[in-house]
Amino acid sequence: MMRNSSKKIAVMFAVIISIAIIFLVIYKLKDDSIETSNNLNVEYDNDKNNFTDTQEYKDYLSGIDDNNTVSTENKTDYSKIWFDLDKDNVNDYELEIADLIDDKPIDPILTNMSLVKHKYMNEYTYDLNLSEEYGKLKLTFHEVIDSGILYYVEYIPYNKKSKSLSFSIEASKADSISVTEGYYENHVIKYNIHDVTSSQNFNNIFNLVDGDKNHIMLGRVFLEKDIGETVKSVTKIKQDNSIIMDDKNTYRYVLPVKNGYSTKVNGMVALNNLINDKSVQFNLATLSALDLADVKYVWADGIYYDNPSTYKPSAKNDFYRTACGTHMRGCYWVLDQGSIFTTYGVSLMYTYADLYNDKNYIPTVPRSDWLYDDYKINGEFYDTRFNTDTISSFLHMQEVYPDEKIKEVLDEYFEFYIDFVDNNSFYLDGNIFIADYMDYDGNEIMPHCSLNHMLSEMTVMYRYHLLYQDDKLFDLAEKFLHSIMNTKDNWIKPNGDLYYCITKDGEYTRQDYKLVTLNDLDRAKYYLKLIYKEVPDDYMVIYNSKKDWAVKNGYKN
Repeated sequence: MMRNSSKKIAVMFAVIISIAIIFLVIYKLKDDSIETSNNLNVEYDNDKNNFTDTQEYKDYLSGIDDNNTVSTENKTDYSKIWFDLDKDNVNDYELEIADLIDDKPIDPILTNMSLVKHKYMNEYTYDLNLSEEYGKLKLTFHEVIDSGILYYVEYIPYNKKSKSLSFSIEASKADSISVTEGYYENHVIKYNIHDVTSSQNFNNIFNLVDGDKNHIMLGRVFLEKDIGETVKSVTKIKQDNSIIMDDKNTYRYVLPVKNGYSTKVNGMVALNNLINDKSVQFNLATLSALDLADVKYVWADGIYYDNPSTYKPSAKNDFYRTACGTHMRGCYWVLDQGSIFTTYGVSLMYTYADLYNDKNYIPTVPRSDWLYDDYKINGEFYDTRFNTDTISSFLHMQEVYPDEKIKEVLDEYFEFYIDFVDNNSFYLDGNIFIADYMDYDGNEIMPHCSLNHMLSEMTVMYRYHLLYQDDKLFDLAEKFLHSIMNTKDNWIKPNGDLYYCITKDGEYTRQDYKLVTLNDLDRAKYYLKLIYKEVPDDYMVIYNSKKDWAVKNGYKN
């Protein structure tokens, strides 16, 4: 009897111990799952001091410390994000992402975030997983200090059954707003400016809003499929978006779903006018040249151009990320004409500074069929013109926004460039000519040298010398100049136009652009006069021939 009782007690004790262990395991698993969900890849970069640990997770989980502009209501809900641009503890704008139909929670869970602090810009990135009915979100904010915030929203549905979302920007009440509405004529964006005093729809192209505490660029919603090699297939969406003018002003979009595509929308918020004076045609012309919606578009990782038919991979209505950062230079000329120009100019400066590869050039990633057929050059190639245009843009921005990070990019690029010239140039009668392109692994066949490429490269070396007193680049620019002037008669066609390029065999060939080379000649002439107080006569022979031809044929007044 005693033995049976002892057995029962032992069994009961074992059961109790087992239950306790189970509860302990469950608790531990629960605790671990919380730790796991909170053990995010939190990155913080301030002057290249990186860290990732629990303390930083606690401090930056919501993307906020007391000095930051971007915040959330609490440390777990990312469906609403606040922007306090002047840091007065009053939110200027609220970004909200919600279910399209009802108030059902989308339950965003933060899986990754980063905050990169540059001298003139803070860059926030949030990766969010939504509940199973939706998908993933990637939010990127470029806060250009004392100017504005560019926002980039990408919705990546889990599958074809994923639900559409509502995306909105909420601002203070404004009884009247000025809307600059974009529309297209023959692929050229134009603008209709009108006042809005009541709720209404707005087009899904491009709209600028300026009103009391409402300074917003409303970009378009579009669908995008990643083809690879920076190539994207873009599908336009025809839909009405809405302006709701009530106790607050709300600007609302629909983010629809198409299987295999992500849905994107971008825009900007600011405290000051996006464009100071819309009656100044140069301001609107600059905005049109940026073309932020159709033939080319800007995203957080760079500028996308219409993909040439000879570039691979390719797809219907495709775009590729260009190595050419001339949008930055376009903004430079009107930096004081509105917050949109300052914000985009500075944002692109840092975006393009991060695009350089391990050889210190910005690659064109798709393969060009004609470059491969003619010169065996593959994708990831070096295009001297596009890279030079970006360097030119950096030099302009350095005059107004000097930053050692950008100076370092310039120095590393020119170190690469000098080596490139040493290994990718050819000489004819003692005159140097530089290849337009280079394969990532080096050239097997020497490409041609275009006059416009060589002129632009010469000009940025002169400009770098003027800004930083670099004699080595000045001497190389001089070498380019004398080679061009020594061969001036060979470049000029019988009709006064110029040949496009010269080959390593000494053949001057191909049809030149109508105005590109003339613009390069004009730009170089400005800096030559700045340096020498007068422009060499031999240089003016080429310049005048091209200019006279352009005027005669109606391409220039």
